[in-house]
Amino acid sequence: MEKRVLVVDDEPCMVDLMAEILEREGYRVEAAADGRAAIRHAETFHPHLMVLDVMMPEENGYRVSRLVKTGEGVTCDPIPKVLLVTGRRLDDDPDRETMFMEFSMADGIVYKPFELVDLRTRIHDLIGEVDV
Repeated sequence: MEKRVLVVDDEPCMVDLMAEILEREGYRVEAAADGRAAIRHAETFHPHLMVLDVMMPEENGYRVSRLVKTGEGVTCDPIPKVLLVTGRRLDDDPDRETMFMEFSMADGIVYKPFELVDLRTRIHDLIGEVDV
């Protein structure tokens, strides 16, 4: 069974880039452009991993991650791993970053700009933990 990844970003070039990389790696990929669409896709596509931009229309990535992880009005089976992608570094304020990560319940975070090899490694690390 192939592993499914939902890529969520409101920048089409980012979606295309990440989808191309993941498809080359053998993942089945679907995409969404905003937080509400991400929730709808998660319920029907049943991803093993969501690569989720933080700043999006409708619902931000932190909130989408939390909804998916807790099942608050969202039914996902399996509950996917979540990798957040953001351009806003919070590591200069570790307490704030910890608060956002705890709220979102995400499994990891990647900061833009990132090296493609780093993104690929993070995805492999997370999705390698998923049983299909």
